[in-house]
This record gives sequence, C-alpha cells and structure tokens, in this order.
Amino acid sequence: MDWIDPTVELPSEGEHVLIHLKKGGYHTASLRRGISLEDRRKMKSGEIKDVVIFEDWSTPENPFIYTNPVNRSSLRILGDEDERNTVPYIWLDLPCRYYGQDVDYWMRFPEVPVLVHHAGSIG
Repeated sequence: MDWIDPTVELPSEGEHVLIHLKKGGYHTASLRRGISLEDRRKMKSGEIKDVVIFEDWSTPENPFIYTNPVNRSSLRILGDEDERNTVPYIWLDLPCRYYGQDVDYWMRFPEVPVLVHHAGSIG
C-alpha cells in the first residue's frame, strides 16, 4: 500500500483510511466533504445552484425536531472551508476531528481475503 498526498487524491467520503498528521501521529479516519469558499460565493451570486437543505433543531428539554429550510450557502457545516479549515473537507476520527490541511498523507487499508469454509472440510 502506498501513501497518498491529499492534494493529489482524496478517498471516497466515509471510507475509513489511515491518516498521518503533519504534527506526527497516525489515526484511522474518514473524510467528510464540505464546500469551498469559492463555491459558497458562487452559490450566493447564482453562478451555481444553491441547494435548500433542512436544518434540524432540538434540545434535551424539547426533543421535538424543528426543521428549517436553509440555503446551503448560508449554513456552515463541519468540513466546509473557512478561516480555520483551509480546504473543503475534514478528517473524522471520532471523537476527534482534524482540519483537512492537518493531514499530509493517507493510505487505504488492504483488502482482507475472505475465507470460505466448505461443508465437510477439516478446519
């Protein structure tokens, strides 16, 4: 397996991979994509479609969920590019999360071979 530079290629969203942090250390994490500052600007100007999503709100005191339609460009979601996260994705290693720029390399896990047990065989 080879280490991959995230500026060259990213894993599929939700795929669990091994990441190496620039400050040192290895973690298992998955990628979560957000939107870039440029895409946010284009959505607000109408250059690209601004999707309406439904933001859910509830509290422990009031567990009923209120849905509120919001333009995606108006909502900041974990993984979006912003003043702290300089790329439009984040690495999740629950309960931790790492800004996209904190990872210098990532690697896919090797596929584990499937062992088939045949009826009547020993073992």
